[in-house]
Amino acid sequence: MGETSACDRLTAELKTLRDASELTYSAITAQAEKQMPPVKLGKSKLSAWFSGTNVPKKDDDAAFSYLVALLEARAKKHGVPSKGIEWWRARRDEAAAERNPSAAPTKPSPRPIPPATTLPPAEPHPGDVAKAAQLLRLLPFDGSWRRWLENAPAMFKVPLTVSDPVRDAHRRLEKDLPDYVDPELHDAHRDLLTALADLCWELNGMNDISDEGQPVLEVSYPGTSAERNELNRQACQTRDAFIPAYCTMINLLNRKNLLPPAALRPDAAHHPAGPARAPDNTHAHGDTARLREAAAEPRALRVGQGLPERARELRQARQDLADQGLGEPADEAWEHGTTALQDFHHTDPAEPDWVLCLVADRPPVAVAAPVWQEITDAGRADVGQDAFAAIGFPVPPANGAAPWLIQADAQTLDLDGGHWGPGRLERHQNGVWRWHPRPSLGLQEGRSARNWTSSQTPSLRLRVLLTLPWTGTGALEITKPRRQDLEQQLPHSQLAGAMTLLSARRATNLPAARWPRTPHGNNTSRSLSYTCTLSTPDGAPALQANTMLSLPTTTESSVIVCAEVLIDDTDAWAALLQPGQNTRLTLQEAQAVLLGAWETAADLLPKTIGAPDLRWSAPPTIELRLSSERPAPNGVLPPLAQVLDLTSFGDGEDHRPGMAVMITATPRLDDEERRDLLRQALVHMARAFGYIDADLEALH
Repeated sequence: MGETSACDRLTAELKTLRDASELTYSAITAQAEKQMPPVKLGKSKLSAWFSGTNVPKKDDDAAFSYLVALLEARAKKHGVPSKGIEWWRARRDEAAAERNPSAAPTKPSPRPIPPATTLPPAEPHPGDVAKAAQLLRLLPFDGSWRRWLENAPAMFKVPLTVSDPVRDAHRRLEKDLPDYVDPELHDAHRDLLTALADLCWELNGMNDISDEGQPVLEVSYPGTSAERNELNRQACQTRDAFIPAYCTMINLLNRKNLLPPAALRPDAAHHPAGPARAPDNTHAHGDTARLREAAAEPRALRVGQGLPERARELRQARQDLADQGLGEPADEAWEHGTTALQDFHHTDPAEPDWVLCLVADRPPVAVAAPVWQEITDAGRADVGQDAFAAIGFPVPPANGAAPWLIQADAQTLDLDGGHWGPGRLERHQNGVWRWHPRPSLGLQEGRSARNWTSSQTPSLRLRVLLTLPWTGTGALEITKPRRQDLEQQLPHSQLAGAMTLLSARRATNLPAARWPRTPHGNNTSRSLSYTCTLSTPDGAPALQANTMLSLPTTTESSVIVCAEVLIDDTDAWAALLQPGQNTRLTLQEAQAVLLGAWETAADLLPKTIGAPDLRWSAPPTIELRLSSERPAPNGVLPPLAQVLDLTSFGDGEDHRPGMAVMITATPRLDDEERRDLLRQALVHMARAFGYIDADLEALH
């Protein structure tokens, strides 16, 4: 048996495959339940298989085969070659025989055979021969349809040269009677038809856009990018289940001598058709060997192979870049949406390969393979798991119109065209690449915009709220030492300074010195809340500053951080100030408070969870909110202009109780960048809310 048992080898191989697939038990179970019929792969079964507690049973082959097909399809996208279901079944059977020796197959004692005779090969049933020939006619194993399905990274668009043969085969095979006589062939054919039906269901739901000049089926647009990505994921899932089922069937036909020699010979297409006859099984093994030898020989790839409608463009782009290191094709071309792509070798074997990328309305670009991998990794965490649909493709330099290169030593590159919006991929000093959004402004409101406002009715709220959609936050925690550090730093924070300055500008020293944990503020290892309150002698709150942070929950997948200053009651604050002081804030004061809140939320509070440098799963945002929230006696909210002087913005609609703006940007910026971006956001907000003459001069 060797130094390592068969059970241990199977367990190790399964663990390695699952690690490469990056799928959790929950994800595997969820995918299995979506199959028709559902595949039973519960967490307890998976745990037992991957820990080696149990060996998959032979009568549970459907679940084992689906698990292998799912994991190998995912692992293949990460560069791990597939071993095939027959290899895995062999390892499973070895482990089962070791665990239960009585279950091991025994070889019967051979009968003595006269020296002059040999055992004839077992003749397959004539009906099985006919059914095998029908399958190979409809779905030839060397057809371009299979190569496209195996190599396509996504299923947003499927060429009609692929979809038509597959759908036609399904229509004919589902009515092809009688069934196989051989039990193994019967079961494999049933599994193949089930997987084929699932794939055709997805293809039938796509739109034929051949009348628009593209002979393809395209995933429909159900409303949002996330929903379209989900349709693509489902199509890829059925494709990844169909290919292993087809390969299993073909391998079984070969093992049972049902692959006709004419179908195996590379020159079969040149032989004239003759009368039908039973296969000559005496040549089957030799033909199989020739097929394997032919498959082992490297085939010369053509520029544009696999994507004939874009071949001319790819050839021209390759020609334009040939003298800059673009060598021969390394793989077939593929398409992502309207973007054509193909891998090429470097003319210098010591240098990394290229990915040639043709994006509509942009000059062709060849990206060094290591940088291309970083692009893929940067967007892979998107909910749709389609990196390019999320972050898009490289953008050429300003005014660039000629084909260009992104070398392996590049430090930055701009990306656009995905639903994350424009951004930049940067290589940090430690060699780690990170995507950052290009700053943009909007008026949408995030789902957490009104968190921590229940039962509060301040005269004025100046709030900054960050949404940080990091990946891999499961291990983050607010530790005791970090919490203690925060408690020592809050009295000296920018937020505390901005709050203190409001009273100092009114000739009164009211320092924001005490920052107790907020009562009932949900202070746990995954959330924090601190409040500094300035009150009158009789306990009426006048000014208040709040800081909050919450790690992801079941209803919110992002880290949420908030810092704000509230004027609880202008009369109470006036009672703390020197007589005759005006409690109406100026725009410059509001700007200073928002800057202090932003810096505290972006730089100080994340230190409590280790200030992680993680990848984004969506663009981070900063929301600024200025609102009057204390109702008048008649129940109507007073206008914001009553507590915040907006005259510097010019004439406008002064009846509004509040305004808000969302900034899409990396929250951690240097002081000058943060100040400039905040001013731009406030002017954008003011104009959108009716102050059409607002400009940056109002904030200087």
